[in-house]
Formats: sequence, C-alpha cells, structure tokens
Amino acid sequence: MNEHFGTAEDLKALTKAAHDRGMLVMIDVVANNFASVGPGASTNFANFVPFNKKEYFHPFCFIEDYNNP
Repeated sequence: MNEHFGTAEDLKALTKAAHDRGMLVMIDVVANNFASVGPGASTNFANFVPFNKKEYFHPFCFIEDYNNP
C-alpha cells in the first residue's frame, strides 16, 4: 500500500462503500523489481509465478545510468 493514498483499512472501507452502491473496485498492481540469481540473459522465468513467461517482461538490458529513467 502506498501510504500517500491511505491505509489498508481505508481501502477496505472504500471497497465496502462502493459495493454497497452496486459498484465494483479494481485494484491495479504493478509488479516491480523482480530479481533472479545468475546471469540476467539466462533467467529461468518459471520461477516467477504467475508471471512465468519471457513475454511478460521487457528484454534484458544492463542499467548503465541509474539517473536516466
């Protein structure tokens, strides 16, 4: 949870209020900072459940400049 947007209890209350009004709530999750032991170019994607396929990730590349997003 991002503390700038509230607590887990706030999210539960928001979800209940929406459901009480017949609305659904969708939570968008950005999975970030996956890590794998060994050379990045030979990652075993089977270890990342449920994202266990190479096509779920951008191509491997080295980060050369951490100040350049």
